[in-house]
Amino acid sequence: MAWLDHTSALVLECVLMLPFWFDWFLTLWPCFRNVAKRGCRSMKISWKATFLSLVLLASLVDLLVASNMPPGAVRMSPYIRILMVFVYVGGVREELAGILGHVDKFVVLALLAMLFIVAFGFFGTVIFENSHPSGRRYFPDLGESLWQLQILLTTNNWPDLSMAAYNDNRWYFIYFFLYLVVGLFILLNVLTALVFNVYIDDNSSRKSERRQHKLQSMERAFETLAAQNESLPPNHVVDSPIKDGSQGEKHDAEEALEDATKRRRGEAYVSKDQFFTLMRNLNRFLVIPYVPPPIHGIVFAILDDNGSNVLERGEFYMIMPIMKVRISKEAESAFEYWTPGLWRRTELLRRVVLDPNFENVVDLILAVNAIVVVVELWPYLEGDTDETANTSKTWEIVVDIFFSIVFTCETTLKIFAMGLRRYWRDFWNKFDLLITCLCVTSIAIIFDPNDFNDPRLLRYIVLVRPLRLLRFLSRFKSVRQLSEILVAVFGYTRGPFLLLSIVTLAFVAFGVDIYGGLINLDPARDEYAALLDTAYGTATYGPDKEYDREHFGYYTINLNDYAGGVVLLFSCLVGNNWDTFVDAFVAVTSKNARLFFIVYWIIGTLLVFNVVISSVVDRFTTEFSRVKTVDESPAGGGSLEARGGSVRGIEIRLDNAATVTGTSTGVQGSYVISFDDLDDDDDAVLWGADGVPMYNARTVYGSLVQASSYPPGNYGATAEERFHVQKGGSTL
Repeated sequence: MAWLDHTSALVLECVLMLPFWFDWFLTLWPCFRNVAKRGCRSMKISWKATFLSLVLLASLVDLLVASNMPPGAVRMSPYIRILMVFVYVGGVREELAGILGHVDKFVVLALLAMLFIVAFGFFGTVIFENSHPSGRRYFPDLGESLWQLQILLTTNNWPDLSMAAYNDNRWYFIYFFLYLVVGLFILLNVLTALVFNVYIDDNSSRKSERRQHKLQSMERAFETLAAQNESLPPNHVVDSPIKDGSQGEKHDAEEALEDATKRRRGEAYVSKDQFFTLMRNLNRFLVIPYVPPPIHGIVFAILDDNGSNVLERGEFYMIMPIMKVRISKEAESAFEYWTPGLWRRTELLRRVVLDPNFENVVDLILAVNAIVVVVELWPYLEGDTDETANTSKTWEIVVDIFFSIVFTCETTLKIFAMGLRRYWRDFWNKFDLLITCLCVTSIAIIFDPNDFNDPRLLRYIVLVRPLRLLRFLSRFKSVRQLSEILVAVFGYTRGPFLLLSIVTLAFVAFGVDIYGGLINLDPARDEYAALLDTAYGTATYGPDKEYDREHFGYYTINLNDYAGGVVLLFSCLVGNNWDTFVDAFVAVTSKNARLFFIVYWIIGTLLVFNVVISSVVDRFTTEFSRVKTVDESPAGGGSLEARGGSVRGIEIRLDNAATVTGTSTGVQGSYVISFDDLDDDDDAVLWGADGVPMYNARTVYGSLVQASSYPPGNYGATAEERFHVQKGGSTL
């Protein structure tokens, strides 16, 4: 049953398309304005804007045509939505371009595999002739032989395919042995290795091109800005570059001033006013991280490493990693701002909450809660699901309320002591707050005087609450390191996973158009009788193995709609029973339906899914090497050298941001500078044409370490300094 009628669905689709039309207008507005001022000859439209215009135009035409067509008619909108993903997600375009750029290698290997299967199919058809038990069922002709051998590569019909022949004569096993060794163990693994090597080479090439493009862009930007400044006269006086905290001896000040004047005389530079104007203009672009205007002074001071109050070429190039460095004012609790008296009187309470022993007490309560949960759910663990087990006991309700109150108080105290912004910065605090809110909400719903009284809701929340023990596992070094690696892997594989999703959705859309409605439970239709002759229509999974309408067949896994189609192709991607699904569509159509699933198996499983695996292995190897370098470091993993040169994950606290690296910022207060959002490009060195390293995030890190009175660490939510580094043999 459809959720919406045909008209309502079209109206909803129009509403959902409005943001894309608005984005199209914003994208082309500068072009329209330029044409209005200078004429049509000045029109310059990027490929992205052109492609987006064509996609939106096709979407509009499809909507107009669909409004005059009956419900269920074939439409182009599913395919148009897929094209829009390529417009807005650059990672998907890169992954697809990488595959298409090496398609010749895949074609050669595919032809070799096809020749191998055809050869074995030919021999199998001849060896297992129709008079043989295996021949009558699996090798009646060449086409069926090829299909059965293709299924064998997924091991779905093993050992069924060989049993009749093996029972007749054990020497027939050699045929299947050779096929599996060459096809399954060698050819498919060669394909995986080929995809992996192609992915690694293409990824390295993209990184190199991207870094070179960044360097060229920075050079053009610097030359454009520096051309607006004239060389300073020899007697030009600049601001004193004396670093904050120096004694300001006259000789040292004159020497530093002379060095700064020599650096600026006759050399290109970018002034502070130019930099502020540049930052304001960059904030207009959504694709560039937004930097609040009060932070512009800190950014300039970080870049101005020598304190000359201007940006020279090498300093200006550091703007690329700086744009991804998060600079935020140290979180101040709202309670401190609105109730300073209460804030001062509760200093002891806040110290207790921020003390590490407070976390130990919370972990102990969580452990007790886990034991109570096991006791509460023990009847279900034993398989007792009678009416008594489904009724909540009074003591269980009281205990659940008690733990909910305890964890609510814990959350409230932490928010009070840390401030909401500082509390929200930590992932585990977000997780704890979500679990606590779910517990409180469920209890409020259950005790609200209404008709709703389902003890299962309370039981489900009881199951969720022990998940907070996962934060206890983060105390173990190996678990914490593995968690960091997994998080990095998940973020890195977004592009390949999206590409796999797009390929699946494209096949689903096409499958719904050609096979929609053929899988059904209508006894009056011929398809239902045909399905009863297949394993798809008679497979039982009920509790008593009874053939009833509720517990037999895979009828809900179909291509009648997009949700069922996604489940079907995901099941094919997993591999188990996928030939059973194919047999169902063959039964209601013809053997040509096999081609649809074979093509998806080749493109989706063998090609794109191997790209996903390659990205996972690549990122895991990189992150594991980094973590291993940190772990084996004698400095304990805190120093830059110990981290393999990587600055990702480090935070630096500036106690007073009024002056940074000797340059006035125009702001006051404590700020935290986080390197969490850096990627491989920012963490690596960019080399100039003369072989000199132009910039990298490590340069920024080194400047800030000297400017900070605190050691580098992680100033998160649960502790003032999560970890420290060692410098000069002593722990700071």
